[in-house]
Amino acid sequence: MSVYCGFATRQQETFYLKLVEKCLQLLSYKAFVGARGSKQPLLSHEITAVHLEETAWASKMVRLYKTMRHMEHYKYLEPHFSLSIKPIVGFMINKQVRPAAE
Repeated sequence: MSVYCGFATRQQETFYLKLVEKCLQLLSYKAFVGARGSKQPLLSHEITAVHLEETAWASKMVRLYKTMRHMEHYKYLEPHFSLSIKPIVGFMINKQVRPAAE
């Protein structure tokens, strides 16, 4: 019997590993953008673009997390990578529900 990272089929394993890869890409992008910083003040249309970009990023992370959790119901071996991103996803969900006062 072959073991595919705890999944029954190679296709499930491949799909899950692509989700993990996408998660790393999104987190790397966020780290790069955060580390780059911006010393110049943003114009109003740039602020809107940054907010939309932030919302899109958060939406992708939440969707990715939910898909990973769904896949892990069929996974019988560790690790469950969704547990690693659960805190940040929870923060993003709470932030969207209760936006900061502007």
